[in-house]
Parts: sequence; structure tokens; C-alpha cells
Amino acid sequence: MLADGIPYPDFKEAVEQIAELEEWYDFWVAKGEQYEGLGDAAVASGNRISGGEWLWHGALSFHYAQFMWFHEPARREHGQRRKVELYNRAAGHLLPPAERIEIPFEGVTIPGFLRLPPGARPSTGWPCALLLGGLESTKEESLLFEHMCLRRGVATFAFDGPGQGELFLDAPLQPNFERYTSAVVDDLERKPDLDRSRLGVLGRSLGGHYAIRSAARDPRLRACVAWGFFYDIADVDTMPPPTQRGFAYVTGRADPEEAKPYLQDALSLEDVAGDLRAPTLLLNGRHDPIFPPRQMELVIDALAAAPVEVVIEEAGDHCCHNMAHLIRPRMADWLAAALRGGSSRPSSTTSPRPPSTRSWTRFIETLTLSSWPAAKASSLSSTSGSPHLRYSSTWAASRDWTRSSSTAAPLESARWCVSGTLRSTRSWPRRYRS
Repeated sequence: MLADGIPYPDFKEAVEQIAELEEWYDFWVAKGEQYEGLGDAAVASGNRISGGEWLWHGALSFHYAQFMWFHEPARREHGQRRKVELYNRAAGHLLPPAERIEIPFEGVTIPGFLRLPPGARPSTGWPCALLLGGLESTKEESLLFEHMCLRRGVATFAFDGPGQGELFLDAPLQPNFERYTSAVVDDLERKPDLDRSRLGVLGRSLGGHYAIRSAARDPRLRACVAWGFFYDIADVDTMPPPTQRGFAYVTGRADPEEAKPYLQDALSLEDVAGDLRAPTLLLNGRHDPIFPPRQMELVIDALAAAPVEVVIEEAGDHCCHNMAHLIRPRMADWLAAALRGGSSRPSSTTSPRPPSTRSWTRFIETLTLSSWPAAKASSLSSTSGSPHLRYSSTWAASRDWTRSSSTAAPLESARWCVSGTLRSTRSWPRRYRS
């Protein structure tokens, strides 16, 4: 909530005043209406910038009013509609403004907002990132991350697909979300302000799954970020109950058990993972309560043909929301560099890729070794005179790690950036850098 723009005083007030869950919706609706009043008054008095910001705060308040409010569909849909209404009113007053674009596709309309960076348009047009929401995140919620992209010279197009935001009312969750993404790309390619050769996609949570599918199926997407990611929905029974209800709700079903077979057929990377060729960043937290470690492992193993970087934050939760101030700028940096045709990777010395390696160019992981229980380290030995660590983590099978210097800090107190190449044998040489 805070990372997406809810003011801390509002959050603190909610924590202090809401005694029962049933009070949640009304509290945030009241906040939304307060911001709506402030925004309307500011616009009427000529203060359009303040007015746009307050109207957006109103939209965000309505978003969190209906957040996970699946047990009362009428109130949830009311919150969704009010969120959309207030954001539409805010859009033209934002800096830079957000242009609403509606794309007809298979009998429905894909709604989205295009924002261009300030300043002179490059001769070839702006690179553009398509932003995909997740199970409970929608286009109106991405404003702060849009600002990160815009400051780095990347235009943004945030849109709702099937099962998301305002499109949910016309199109529940469906297989092949990537068809909607490709329809958006078709439209954006015709925009003279955009460089059609520099389009990328970033997805959050369920949107991370969709981002991988979209980039795998549409080669016009030249970079992919999956921010929170999973391979399939086989672990739905271990998800928190509200998340299970949410997945059922977006399929148009009330009962999670009834929705489960449909979800398992609709949400899998099995048919597309091998087609991904675009540079891809996978990011998540080791303590994600929704997608278990094995889901991360399945994705990493499946993306055999793409240059992939992986960041699993030891202290991170789902999508590393608890580390947003660190993670989100780095994602924006990576995406901007990828769409410029450069590299955002930290410099390191890696071994030449041996013939037996898969086509991954790098694997990056941030680890705090002091937090690993001893049981996770299966052995310490020496290879070619260098300390050698083999360990079994909770989210991955045993891997081999090689330190680049015998004078590095002790393992129990070190924090490392790990990089190298991935071997198909699953015995993965790495070089440690402190």
C-alpha cells in the first residue's frame, strides 16, 4: 500500500481506527471521497497539478477499499468503478499527463493509459514499457513506478487485461492473456511518439506470469521483467485463503474448488517458456507466502533459451513489497538499460560459457549467508585450490558455488552478489564477489 502511494498518515489512521475487518471498506471509501473533494476544489481554483494528484489519491483509496473484498461483489464493483472514474478525471492533470487509450479486441475494449517522458522526443521515438497488473493490481495503481520509468526516458502503457480492473466486468480471467498484450502492441506500433523497435513488458505477480507469456509469444517485446513470478497454479491449495478466493473470483466463480481445474488449465508456462528469447529479469522474495520456492525453480529451469537474470532477495516477501524502495528503482534501471540496448548488469568476471551450458547469460542472486541454517549447507570442500560450497536451499536443488578469492570474508558474515552461467547438469559454477 505505502509503496504504491497510500500516504503513511492514512495507513496509520486505518491501523488505529479499524477494529473489525468489515470497517475496512467504508474507511477507505471515506478517504477516497475526501480526496475527491480536495481534487475537485483544486482543479476549480486553477491548481490542476494538486487537483490531479488528489484525484489520483482518491482513486487509490477506492482501489484499496475494494482490495480482496470478494465476499460482497456489489461493493467491490462499486469501488472498482469509482477508482476508474477518479483516475480518468485525474489523468489529464498528471505530470506528465496520462492519455486514455481504448483498444477494441474480440468484442471488448482494452483500457489503458499512455504516458510519455518529459522533454524532446528522440528522433526514433520513445522506448515504451507495457505494465501488467496482477491478481489485485490494476493500471491505476502503477503511477509511482511509471514515474520511475518516465524519469529514465521510458514511456509507459498500463492496461487492464481479462480478469483485471475494469475489463473484468466484460472479460474474466482467460488462457492466453498474451493475445491481449499483442493487441496492445499492434496499437502502440502505430503511435508516432514511440519507437516500435524498443517495446518491453513488466508484470507484477500474476502479471509477471503474463509478462513471460507475452514476451515468449510476441517477439516485438524486446525486454521482459517478471516481478513476482510462478510457473503454474498447482500450488493454489497452499496459498493464503484470500488469495485462493481472489483467483476464483477473477474466473467468475465463487468457489475456489470449482475454479481450481480451470485455473490449472489456464495458468501455466509449459506451452510457451521455451519460446522466450528476450532479455528477462526475474525478481522475487525468498519469503513469498503466495508462490512457494519450487515455483521459482520451475520458471528458472523452463526458460532455457533466453538471456535471464534472477534476483531472489533473502529478506523479500511477495514481489519484495517490503523492499520496494530498493527493488523498484533497480527494476526501472534494468528495463531502461535493456530498452536502450545496453546492459544494467553489475560488472563481474565470469568464466567463458562452456559448450555444455544452456543459453542463459547470467544468474544473479542476492544472498545473506548468515541467515542460512546449517542444514542448508550440505558440504564444504575444495576444488582446484579454491574454497567450494555446495548447499541445498529451500527453493532450489543443490548447487555448486566457487569463490573467486580465498581471502574473502567468512561465509557466516558475508553478503554476496552471485553471478555466472547455468549448466544444464544443475551443477552450477559461480564466482563470488563480496
